[in-house]
Amino acid sequence: GKHRDVCKQRPSVTHEKRPASQGKRRSMDQRKSSRQADLNPCIAGVPRCRDACILDDPNVAFAWFKERYPGLSTIDENNNILREKISDAKSIGKRVETIRSRIDAHKLNIEKTRKNHAISLISGRGELREQLEKE
Repeated sequence: GKHRDVCKQRPSVTHEKRPASQGKRRSMDQRKSSRQADLNPCIAGVPRCRDACILDDPNVAFAWFKERYPGLSTIDENNNILREKISDAKSIGKRVETIRSRIDAHKLNIEKTRKNHAISLISGRGELREQLEKE
């Protein structure tokens, strides 16, 4: 093939039949997908890496793939947009919390005013009671 492993050479393969007890046999689907992988030179627009040194370390393999991935700029743009939206949502959340606390304070003032009004009506000292009686 065109590509050769840089770090390790593959041993020559002999085609011997093994008894079923010596190991698992690959299913027809596995063999078909393996053949398709060999025929497909690209994965998501990135040429297949055949360097065993890169493929042995998942972090290195991901970095290698990421450098060559054609959609990386779009992903970066989307991440930046998402960061902006998260920041906006946080600031809106702070404003909502401030407004809720103001509403709660107003509710307490209304409740105190109603209690005081009710107490004044009961005790007979309220001006409103006199007005109500005249009507």
